[in-house]
Amino acid sequence: MRIVLAYIIVIPLVQFAFSIGCLPVTLLGLALCWLPERVRFILVGLLAGVACSLAAIGFGYVVFHYVAGPYSFGGFALASAVVPLYFPMRRDLATYREDRESEQDSSELVRQAIGPATPYSLCLVIGEIAGIIVGTYWTQFRS
Repeated sequence: MRIVLAYIIVIPLVQFAFSIGCLPVTLLGLALCWLPERVRFILVGLLAGVACSLAAIGFGYVVFHYVAGPYSFGGFALASAVVPLYFPMRRDLATYREDRESEQDSSELVRQAIGPATPYSLCLVIGEIAGIIVGTYWTQFRS
């Protein structure tokens, strides 16, 4: 019964934990305003993706640890924390594709005026995948 309660808590609230995980990195991005824009977007995108994924997995781990018991965080519990992350990742990838298409459709004069499109959304997806890998290792393969 306590495991079911943990699933009921984790599945809807993991999106909130995912969003909260981006906040410290966003503040870090504001502190790095002296860096060139492209470097800052790449760095903050990667770090935000990792932080968001780790926050979501960590939230699931903490809920299962305290609600269902210390050794209850297994494969299904990890999946309940990771599967809801598919939707933000899909949205970020679609944003990246739209940015690339709009950049290719725009004229050369507009591209020179605006500059190249920043790969922030793509870096965010790569960071999220890296965060899921690190979080999986942290929760499943530690001794």
